[in-house]
Amino acid sequence: MKLNFWQHEATPSASYEVGDEVEADLAVSENHIAVSEKADRYDTITRWVLYIGAALLPIFFLPWTTSVLELSKQTLLVLVAGAGLITWLLGVVISGQIKFRSTLLDKAVLITLGATVVATIFSITPDKSLFGVSISLSESLISVLALSIIYFLIVNIFDDRGKKLMSILAGSFVLTLVYGLFQMFAVYVLGFNFAHSRAFNTVGSLNSLGFLAAVALPLFIKNRLSVAKIPFFDVAKIGVVVGLAILIILNWWVLWIVAITGMLALIAFDSINFALWNQGGRFTLARFLMPMVIIVLGVFLMVVGFNLNSVKKNFPVEIGPSFSLSTQIAKGTLGENVLTGYGPENFSVAFDKYGAKALANSTLSNLKFFDGTSYVANIVVHQGIIGVLALLFLLGSIIYIFVRYRHYISEGMIDPHLSSAIFAAVMAASVGMFLYSFNTTLLFVFYVFLAMMALVVWGGKKRVVNIEDRPVFSLASSLGFIVGLISVLTGAYFITIHYLADVEFAKAQTETDSSKAAERIVTAINWDASDRYYRTASQVSLSILTTELQKKDRSADRATRVQNLIVSSRDLAIQATKLDPTESNNWFNLGTVYESLIGLVENADKFADEAYMKAAELRPGDASFYNRIGSMYLGKSEFDRQVARSAGANAAQFNANADAALLKAEENFKKAIELSSNYGLAIYNLAAVYDRQGKVTDAIKQIEKIAPFNAQDPNLIFQLGLLYFRANRKDDAYNAMQQAVFLKSDFANARWYLGLLLEERNDFPGAIVQIEKILETNKDNQIVIQKLEQLRAGVAAIPPKRVIDQPPIQ
Repeated sequence: MKLNFWQHEATPSASYEVGDEVEADLAVSENHIAVSEKADRYDTITRWVLYIGAALLPIFFLPWTTSVLELSKQTLLVLVAGAGLITWLLGVVISGQIKFRSTLLDKAVLITLGATVVATIFSITPDKSLFGVSISLSESLISVLALSIIYFLIVNIFDDRGKKLMSILAGSFVLTLVYGLFQMFAVYVLGFNFAHSRAFNTVGSLNSLGFLAAVALPLFIKNRLSVAKIPFFDVAKIGVVVGLAILIILNWWVLWIVAITGMLALIAFDSINFALWNQGGRFTLARFLMPMVIIVLGVFLMVVGFNLNSVKKNFPVEIGPSFSLSTQIAKGTLGENVLTGYGPENFSVAFDKYGAKALANSTLSNLKFFDGTSYVANIVVHQGIIGVLALLFLLGSIIYIFVRYRHYISEGMIDPHLSSAIFAAVMAASVGMFLYSFNTTLLFVFYVFLAMMALVVWGGKKRVVNIEDRPVFSLASSLGFIVGLISVLTGAYFITIHYLADVEFAKAQTETDSSKAAERIVTAINWDASDRYYRTASQVSLSILTTELQKKDRSADRATRVQNLIVSSRDLAIQATKLDPTESNNWFNLGTVYESLIGLVENADKFADEAYMKAAELRPGDASFYNRIGSMYLGKSEFDRQVARSAGANAAQFNANADAALLKAEENFKKAIELSSNYGLAIYNLAAVYDRQGKVTDAIKQIEKIAPFNAQDPNLIFQLGLLYFRANRKDDAYNAMQQAVFLKSDFANARWYLGLLLEERNDFPGAIVQIEKILETNKDNQIVIQKLEQLRAGVAAIPPKRVIDQPPIQ
């Protein structure tokens, strides 16, 4: 307000006095103070939103979804980022000022967000890249956007260089690790059924818990977290003890590398701090006693291979792709889409295409991995070269800050009491990027560490822009507020319906009534049309169809109900493939639906074959698809044989169809075995085909391949014995039946054949013993009773016309 007092005083027409002007100035000044105080209140609210979010996220979970950790944490992440952004924008609008800090890390975070946006736009499945899948959400666009917002809010809203935030985060870490340690020793604090497992903790897997312990150690060592009225009680030291206990129990080299990196960094940065701030003091190694102890302990335990088997034997095994396999998948993805990769959270699709073949001859051949060995491997697959360049810029910025650390200290820019802990934690997490995959908790911790690093270095600098000075700034801020508010509301809406849909889906999975389960899945689909929901809905519809077909119902509308269920099962499965045509599970599911409809839908076997082949195309190297196709044709052959028995004049056609189906079954079982030479189920099924074709010798050769690896399976040994019996290899059959009986003493069919073989050898007493054993568990079986009477009478009847309804091979 600019008023020239002397001009106004000399103007006769002036209608106010000096006192009026002073009062007006005071009123304006008081108004500015009031506005500023109101804006500060919004900033305080924003800070508390961030404090609560930082305290909750490591320990947060909700029990109502199929993903009690990741989906719950993503929802909390979005809500914290949205609430914090709205309150910050309100403070800006009310005060007319933007207060911000400009840091090198800001650009790195923005570039990382930009790379995620571009990769999502060009993703092979944009919806999945936007929200992620239930068990893998951390690198989805909405999660990275929320993390970026939280980063910028922390950097620009805190004026204490993050001291309080660090203490809150460290306290949350302690609580998280203590709970995780309790779980490891089966001390279950929470009453949820899923929480009564050593595998459960609030971070993720046991190795994820260990990773958090490793990166948190610098914060515990450099912080003192006192409890009110207990002056000598330091929560941070509990964190050190519990964190070390977890690392010692797990004793995985990756976790020790991360922890040792943090300790070495802590020693290095503390040494620089001491040199520049304590020139007159006496340097002693005692100040580095704890970091050195951890380094020595970690190296020693890795070298000697220390293993607490008594504790770890009850732990679940965390399985993931090897470093070489992750590299192979990354190379394949870059070869196909070098710029943007497959898109965020599409590692499982890349694994199907480029990694599944590596597991073909292992017991893990059916596994699907949703993350690579490391966060870096994920970035390569999810974002291609664009993501790699963004990550290099981020890591380059961190390295630049490390290199400039001495300069920042000497210039007085850094608080030495905070810097070493934060810098060491960031260095540990950065190294961990190359060794382990980040889930939502670990990525959140990394972003918060980055924000606190920026505060440590640039926390003393803050620019203030008065947006009311220029109309352009004012317009931009208004538009920014509108866009920000719309974005927050939109994000909150979609993440909420995404969450509610999963709640309904989780309830559907616990329903024992298929009709009620179907209703809940329909509700979930109405909330969020996920291919996962459609897959399950198709199987539930099939279950209802099976129940309907088993009813003895002759009502007029039964045929309509059956037809509707057939169409529903098929259409739901087809819709899943339309929503995500790159997902092999969707095509496999469609194949199972069509296979179940054989005999009800014309050419169902053909459609099933096509669907399975599409799944095999998306996941080359997985022999299970060919085995499934072979099993389908084997079943169809049996069905055609049964129909032929009552088909009259058409019997020949059905028998011909059965023979053709057997040939297709043989072809596909052979393909499965080519992909996985030790695929026991396919080998067994091929033997079944040969048996039905009358090629008993070929069938025996197949079973003999897998028998040594299944020597404790009485059923397989019995099947081999039957084949020997039919091939007139009586001695081999005798030995096989003896082995089967030894493995399973109440195996009636094996004893029956063993008795027959003894009878053939004129060992009637031995045969009688076997038949009497059968009668102990089959007292009313007339065939067995009659046989026993014949044996006791010395009457031989070889071979029998009928055996206890046991086909040779099934």
